[in-house]
Amino acid sequence: MMHYEHLIKNYKGDAIYDKAVVEKAKLLLKQKKYKDVLSMKEELIKAKDANASEAKQTLNKAALSQMILNLKNDKCKDALWLIDEFGLKIPPKHEDALYTCYSRLSKHKKAFELAQKHLKQKDLKKRLAWMSKALNSLIKLRRYKEALMLAKDIEALRSVLKTDKYKDTIYQLFKAYAMMQDSEGAIKTAKKIADEFKDDFRSIEVYDKV
Repeated sequence: MMHYEHLIKNYKGDAIYDKAVVEKAKLLLKQKKYKDVLSMKEELIKAKDANASEAKQTLNKAALSQMILNLKNDKCKDALWLIDEFGLKIPPKHEDALYTCYSRLSKHKKAFELAQKHLKQKDLKKRLAWMSKALNSLIKLRRYKEALMLAKDIEALRSVLKTDKYKDTIYQLFKAYAMMQDSEGAIKTAKKIADEFKDDFRSIEVYDKV
């Protein structure tokens, strides 16, 4: 590291400087010091010629790694800032956490767009999970007609999979009916809730509305 620091100090404006900056950043990346690499952004983006591509690649790797750490540590604002700042493409295995961050920060449109990409998943269990997420976002966006249709699709897929998972989607179904002022649908759904969720505290709100 001291070698690179020496070159950076004494060869500014030279190709040697650019190479030293890139090599220092690569070493910091290897040491998982992602924030230190990101702090070198201005120097890295100024790298020229043969060093430019490697500088950009190193910077983006550090940004992606730090973003993933932020997601894991519930630092949603920091994670989303890095995504926007560097135009990061999110690895699929981290999209659940990204959806949670979007929802937590009330970025419901982006949350829905993320969930929507998965609504034709071949894995039906994964599809069902993303359908549930999309439904939550649609309710937040007050897109009740679409929410109503999706809630019915969730019920149909649950039946196919013979699972009780996401059974409480019925509360979202009730809300969609209620917000659309569909009394018949709301009452029918409320009766089903009374039968299946009579001890659930969420049912109290349902009973108050019918």
